[in-house]
Amino acid sequence: MKKKYVPSLQLMKSDHTSKSQKTALIIGPGGLRGAYNAGVAVGLGRALGTDWVDGVYASSVGVYMAAFFAAKQFHPIEHVWRNLVHGDQLVDITKLSQGRNWLDLEYLMQVLNQEDKNTRLDVSEVISSSVAVTFTLTRKRDGESVYVQPEEDNLFPLMTASCAVPWMHPPVKIDGERYIDGGLSDPLSVDKAFADGYDKLIVVDETPVGSLPSTYTMWWLSFLFASPLSKKVANYGHRNQSIKRQAAENNSVIFIRPKDELPMNSFMDTSEKRINATFDRGLMDAQRKSDEIKDIK
Repeated sequence: MKKKYVPSLQLMKSDHTSKSQKTALIIGPGGLRGAYNAGVAVGLGRALGTDWVDGVYASSVGVYMAAFFAAKQFHPIEHVWRNLVHGDQLVDITKLSQGRNWLDLEYLMQVLNQEDKNTRLDVSEVISSSVAVTFTLTRKRDGESVYVQPEEDNLFPLMTASCAVPWMHPPVKIDGERYIDGGLSDPLSVDKAFADGYDKLIVVDETPVGSLPSTYTMWWLSFLFASPLSKKVANYGHRNQSIKRQAAENNSVIFIRPKDELPMNSFMDTSEKRINATFDRGLMDAQRKSDEIKDIK
């Protein structure tokens, strides 16, 4: 009998080159508002390529942009966001009656695996990339962050785990441990990147300058108070703002974030028009910052 494969979870190991200065790109969460982060990733990739960055860290929806960015697949990022996540394609509560998840990450995995150059993620390019990829997952039993560098056999399970928003998608089991949305425990892995030896960080965040945490965060956190995670996530908003405030005061951090409110109403806004307008905002902000980033190496 053929043995059933269980993806192996390999914890991140520090493995840096001897470059005098190492730069990391950090892509935050945001649900469908992650269209902004996707636009930034595409804009930076097209303007600067990927040689300027040594590593990319991502949590929640940011893991998709991180993987495509490392593989230098900028067109598929744009195609997926502009055409394949709006309406009821990815987020639809009526899917529950069909035995599917409200947040249909399995649909997204099918999209990234199909034989279509417009959408297929080249796994081998992600793994062999000169850009080290690190995903953040949240361990469900205690709410602790787990940082993982994916391998070919576990890339997709890890991506799904990091995006598994409670109540919208069940936890993802890997090596006997259950994991949920990585943005819960560490939305922006600034401290981790510095601890791993990076000198300069480019942080992509969909929340406007000076804003409070997106309303979607408070919405689904309110359902977690009875769970073992409650103590870890109840102060999510404060922790999120604290990370951004400290990072903004650090000269080694460059933020790319909107100056004012995005067109999208929430992380569950499935409007094709507003998703595309949000993506365009990310593109424009990346172009605005590309000269500053180009000079850091």
